[in-house]
Amino acid sequence: MLTTEEKQTIKVMSAEGQSLRAIGRALGRSPNTVKAYLESSTEVSQEVAVIKQDLATLYESLAERMVTSIEDNDIKKLNALQRTIASATALDKMRLLRDQTTENHAVIISTLEEIRRLGREKNE
Repeated sequence: MLTTEEKQTIKVMSAEGQSLRAIGRALGRSPNTVKAYLESSTEVSQEVAVIKQDLATLYESLAERMVTSIEDNDIKKLNALQRTIASATALDKMRLLRDQTTENHAVIISTLEEIRRLGREKNE
């Protein structure tokens, strides 16, 4: 039987997108045990959905804070590359948790390439 703590861990890790195998390994339980618990009731499914939405809101807030924190001085120092990657990661995570497409990666890649190009031009 799963403990209350294990059940909560399963719900959180599932909401984060962890595989049944990864969850089972973290708890020292069989992936089948994890799967059985996740499929045991609509209440469990609803709790996972709520945790997923809470995480999406958290990542959305983080992405917004990261994007709005980037200033011209940051970009000039190329520290903006790290911030851009962090905000893009948070945005991507938020979109995944909300079951939205992440096909916007082309825009992020082109932005990063432009930042790199500007950095190379500055150094030449």
